[in-house]
Amino acid sequence: MKNNENICIILVNYNGYDDTVECIKSIENSDYDNYKIILVDNGSKDKNKILNDNYINNAADVIISEENLGFSGGNNLGIKYAQEKYDPEYYLLLNNDTVITKDTISNLKKGFDFDSKAGIITGKIYYFSEPKTIWAAGGKFNFNTGIADQPELGKIDDGVQYENTCEVSFATGCTMLISKQVINTVGYLEESYFLYAEDTDYCCRVLNAGFKIIYVGKALIYHKVSASTGKQSNMQQYYMFRNNCYIIKKYCNKPLYGYARRIYRTIKEMKYEHYSLRVLYKAWRDFHKGIIGKVEIS
Repeated sequence: MKNNENICIILVNYNGYDDTVECIKSIENSDYDNYKIILVDNGSKDKNKILNDNYINNAADVIISEENLGFSGGNNLGIKYAQEKYDPEYYLLLNNDTVITKDTISNLKKGFDFDSKAGIITGKIYYFSEPKTIWAAGGKFNFNTGIADQPELGKIDDGVQYENTCEVSFATGCTMLISKQVINTVGYLEESYFLYAEDTDYCCRVLNAGFKIIYVGKALIYHKVSASTGKQSNMQQYYMFRNNCYIIKKYCNKPLYGYARRIYRTIKEMKYEHYSLRVLYKAWRDFHKGIIGKVEIS
């Protein structure tokens, strides 16, 4: 599909060379041809693989960060580079551990025709390992609890139920097609979280600015995350809990209720997740101390 509206696709690599190559190959098979790939290496140990790979360097503009800037920092570096060099109409934030189909980008782009106030478009994301099991099909942010959910997580797609295009209130940072107008109005992703909740924060800011988030069920993405529930690392536990508390503080209409719901939900999750009470206590304590950004977790 030829189109005059340029899209810059931002990929952030952190020690994921093989996934990145596969992701780029899927993009190059796209029927939407007016795009530029911006690959940000986010302080990887394998950055020399990226630098010495002729295929990658011919397919993408490569930016090397000497340190891990986190999810937002890496994406912002790519967005700013794209702004200055290409000034695109759209920015596609795409996890480097994804694979897209031939018409994914075209279908995402059609989401902007659904509503004149559309600012972010997301698609239907499957588990790569279980390609009929949904990882995300849009999402919901509850301003009364401050919690973002992916209600369709783990559901089996029957090929019909999730094919629609509709307005949602949350889009995972795994796949976000963002308009130039949103970037110019709302700005960049918040970098202070370092890891997790950055997409929730951005969605809240976009909604509060009067834009809408649209889910397009025909835009398919396959994400290489495990479909089986396993133990979260101490790092994941810390950043998810601490940063969710900051989301509640910033955006929840009823923050005390939001904190209570967050704690209650975490207690319920302990039935099937192996949480570290020490890590959760540190996350809660650091939140109350106003500590944010990157923290050493043991």
